[in-house]
Amino acid sequence: MILGGSSVRGAELIDTGHYDLNVTFTNGVGWVFNWYNFDNEDRIPTKRMDIGLTEAARTFVPATGFSALGAAPGDPVWIIPQGLTPGIIFLGYRTQDAEQSEFSALFGTPFIGLKVTDVRGSGVDRGGYFTAYQTGVEVPVFQFTSANGFDNTDVVSPIPLTAHAHYNWAFTRPGEYQVRFEAEGDHKTGVVTNGSDTFTFFVPGGMTNLHILDNGHMDLRLGFDGTDLRMAIRSDIDGIPNAYDLKERPLEEVVFYNRASDLELTIPSNPAFAFLGSPGTKVWAFPQGFDPDLIFFGINAQDVARPQDLQGDMALKLQGVTGPTNGHFYLFQVDALGAPIVYMDSSDGIDTEADLLPFSGTGHDHYFWAFSTTGLYQVAFQLEATNTLGTPISSRVCETQFGVGALPGFRDDDGNGIDDHWESRHGFTTPADPNADPDNDNKSNLKEYFFDTDPQVFDTNASAFVITTNRENTISLEVDTLEGRQYRLMYSDDLTTWKPGSEKILGQRALLPFLDDGNGLIQGAPTNRFYRLDISSPQ
Repeated sequence: MILGGSSVRGAELIDTGHYDLNVTFTNGVGWVFNWYNFDNEDRIPTKRMDIGLTEAARTFVPATGFSALGAAPGDPVWIIPQGLTPGIIFLGYRTQDAEQSEFSALFGTPFIGLKVTDVRGSGVDRGGYFTAYQTGVEVPVFQFTSANGFDNTDVVSPIPLTAHAHYNWAFTRPGEYQVRFEAEGDHKTGVVTNGSDTFTFFVPGGMTNLHILDNGHMDLRLGFDGTDLRMAIRSDIDGIPNAYDLKERPLEEVVFYNRASDLELTIPSNPAFAFLGSPGTKVWAFPQGFDPDLIFFGINAQDVARPQDLQGDMALKLQGVTGPTNGHFYLFQVDALGAPIVYMDSSDGIDTEADLLPFSGTGHDHYFWAFSTTGLYQVAFQLEATNTLGTPISSRVCETQFGVGALPGFRDDDGNGIDDHWESRHGFTTPADPNADPDNDNKSNLKEYFFDTDPQVFDTNASAFVITTNRENTISLEVDTLEGRQYRLMYSDDLTTWKPGSEKILGQRALLPFLDDGNGLIQGAPTNRFYRLDISSPQ
C-alpha cells in the first residue's frame, strides 16, 4: 500500500545555496519574517522552509576562546560558517526589504535591533545550545548564545536598514532548533514597534529514530565475547510475543519513558536517603520492583560468553549526565531491610572511579534509576574489565536517554496533542482545536499535524510509507518520519485482525526502514499481507 495524493508539506529542508534570514517592515502590514533565496530572489515563508546542516558542518570546539558555545573543548559542534564554504549552506541576515522611511533615523540612518528571545526543539531537549557569532583577527564576538539563557545582551543593535551580514551559526547537539527572533525599531510616529517569528534549523548528526520503551521488562545487556566488551538494550514490547529475544537495540536508539506522575516518589525521612535530597521533597524513579504499567529496567550479563576470560567483576561506569537545570541521576538499590545501596550519584559531580556498579559475568539484577527533576536526560556509560592477561579493556562510551515525563522534539504545554511549535508556525495564536478542519479538506488539525501538511490549505494526505516486494518473498517498508510524531507499524493477514509489527517509534526526521521476512518482530514470513502505519502524538 502506498498512501498518495498531492499535499502542501509544512517545511522543506534546504542545506545548500545562499539564503538570508530576511527581516522586513512595511507600512500597513507591519513586521514580516521569511527566508530570502539569493539565487532567484524568492521570499519563502518560515513555515515552508527549514535550514539543514550537513556532515561537512561538523567540527570541534577549540581549546580556548569559545566557552560561550556551551560545549567543552574537543566536543563536536556543527557550524554554518560566516564565509562561503563548499558543502555547507551560506546563511546571513538582511534588512534590505524594510522601508527605511518608516523608522526614525540616527545621524541620517534608520536602525533596528535584532534579538533572540527563545530556542526550543529536540536539539535543546538533548542539551544542545544555539550560538551566532562573528570571527575576525581578534577574539570572536558573540551576538546570541543560549548557553546562559537570554537577556538584553543577546541582540544585534543597531542594525542599519538595507544591511546584509553573515554569522557563524553554531549548534552543539543534533536535532531541531526552533529559534525565535525579535526585531524592534523606533517608528517615525515615536512608538517603539516590534515583531517576531521562529526560524527552524536541523542538525542531523547521525541521528536515528528512537524506540520508545514505556513498559515491560527490559535490560541493559552487558556482553563479552572473549575479546571485546559491548552493551545493548533488550526489551518486551506490547503485543509482540518473545520480543525480548527477537531484537536488541544500541543504547543511542532508545528512550526510556514514563509519565512524570507515575514515577514521582517522596524522599523518606530516613537519613540514609539524604543523597536524594531533603526529606519530604520529590524525586522521580523507574522502580526496582515490577509494575505492569511502568518500565522494569535491569542489568543483565548473560551475554558474557566467556566470563572465564575476565579477572574479577566488570564495572559499569557513569561517564556523563546532561539534562534539565538542577537535574541529577542516581542508580541505587534498596536491600531487604530497606537500606539504600548507592552506585551512581551525579549530584556531587561525576567520578568514574566512584560512580560505578561492579557486576559479575553471569549476573542479572534490577535497580532504581532515579532523577531529581522531570525532563529529558542523556546518560552516558562505559563498561570496563580486566582480561586474564591483566590488560584493562573497555567498551565504547554509550549514551542513552531517559524521558521523565518528556520526550525529545515534542512540546505540548496546552495539552491538545499537537506540538506547540507546529501550531505557532501555522498561525494558531491560541491552542488549535484538534478536531477542527479550517481548510475543509477532511483532515482535522490533529491529522494535519501528523502529516505536517498545512491546516490552512486544502490538500490531500502526504505519502505515509512505501512498500517494496523483494526476492525470496520478503517485504521492505520505508517511512519518512517527522519529529514529534509517534509511529507504529501494524500488519494483518485478513484485514480483520491487526498485530503490531514494531515498537513505538519516535520520529527523528530520518528514514525508518522495516523488513518483513519472518525473522524479526513480525511473526511468520509474508504471503498475503496488509500493512498499516499508526501515527499519533507521542505522549
